[in-house]
Amino acid sequence: MSKILHAAADKASADRLKAALGRRGDVSVLVVSAALDSDPRKDDIARLALEALGRDKLIIVQLDSAQPPLGLRDVPRYSWSPDAADADKQIEPLAKALQEAREREAVDIKAPKQRRFSIFWTIIILVLLAMLAFVFFGAVSSFYAPSLRAELSPELEIPGGAAMAAVERAEMRGSLASVQLMVAAILAIQVLTIAVMLIRWLLGALRRRRLKQGISDADASTAMVRGLLFASYSRADRERVDALIADIEREGLPVWLDRVNIGGGTTWPEAIVQAIKSSSALIIFCSPHAFQSDNVLREVNLAAEYKKVILPIVLERVQMPDSFHYYLSTRQIIDVTEDPNWRGKMMDALRRAA
Repeated sequence: MSKILHAAADKASADRLKAALGRRGDVSVLVVSAALDSDPRKDDIARLALEALGRDKLIIVQLDSAQPPLGLRDVPRYSWSPDAADADKQIEPLAKALQEAREREAVDIKAPKQRRFSIFWTIIILVLLAMLAFVFFGAVSSFYAPSLRAELSPELEIPGGAAMAAVERAEMRGSLASVQLMVAAILAIQVLTIAVMLIRWLLGALRRRRLKQGISDADASTAMVRGLLFASYSRADRERVDALIADIEREGLPVWLDRVNIGGGTTWPEAIVQAIKSSSALIIFCSPHAFQSDNVLREVNLAAEYKKVILPIVLERVQMPDSFHYYLSTRQIIDVTEDPNWRGKMMDALRRAA
């Protein structure tokens, strides 16, 4: 559902923005200002914005020089000064971006619904035609049966009548057999058509579900790897992370790394989303650098949205920010800095997740 996400102090600006933009479809707009950083609902607003970003349905509007929340700082944004003389002109590129987002929504949502609607009513019409064919066949049969008896009775009372009755009976039976054959052919064609349409609808539903998961037909056979573990980390911790991943892979557990597993022809965001969706769990390597990473927070948000197991591994003791605490507070945390049995606990947790 679309929202204008803003701090309480920016309500007047948000109302003006809402009136200027008009219909937004499924696109959410985040209003960024200095007031947002001190708003008590800041974390909730940031989570809603991250969820909209994951659906490619977020536009960020910048009112001043304040930075967006963590996870959104590297996302393109549009400047707008409500009190400026050219405020209407400033909103033009924003309105254009909103229109493009609405058009993406029309392709992704409205077209499949229209296809399902037409298939449904086509099947209903075919079923009704089949029922009419049955009724027609019964009416023809009930009409011919008394006529056959009435026309044959007089013929049986005169010489040669039996022969004439046999001829009449044969002709009428032939006519009735033709009607039966025609009705049977119509029914067979309708049943076959309904079966083909149902098969096509099922295949289309499977394909739409696969595409919705972000996995193309060409990649579907290789994307799902049993027990795949997604590694979320900061590049500044690369050496420590590589050493731990080597230990994990020696235990026979496959780990997905962004710098290793992204093939040609696939963009970085697409590959990340596909990998998280197809993984069994996400490992977040916690450190001061990771807790300041927009990418790490977005990856954790996606894993939570797709209901994946999240396993935090603490590389360095640091106060967990509220933006991460929301996702990690209820998870089993493996602390490599204080727990002497961390390696065994880590492997046990990863095996259960895989």
